[in-house]
Amino acid sequence: MAYALGLHGFVDIFPPLMAPIDPANICMMGLRSVDDAEHNVINELDLDVYDMQRLNALGVVKPIAGFLDRVAAAKGRLDRKSTRLNSSHILQS
Repeated sequence: MAYALGLHGFVDIFPPLMAPIDPANICMMGLRSVDDAEHNVINELDLDVYDMQRLNALGVVKPIAGFLDRVAAAKGRLDRKSTRLNSSHILQS
């Protein structure tokens, strides 16, 4: 995610990004653990993040519906990226 956002530290590892993702266009769901450095970046970038504790309290319908409303309002395209049974969604305009 840090690379896709265009954050520093990837110069000698990956090619430069043509268009980093705007942090306002990200909704991450299902995080199980976040270390202090990751927590600081999430706060600095004001990322829309729902860890498992928050999802257990809210359920998934409200956060997903809110994100899909943002996609529709931006006339964006929703790409589903999945590494397991759970998935994250990335808004691309």
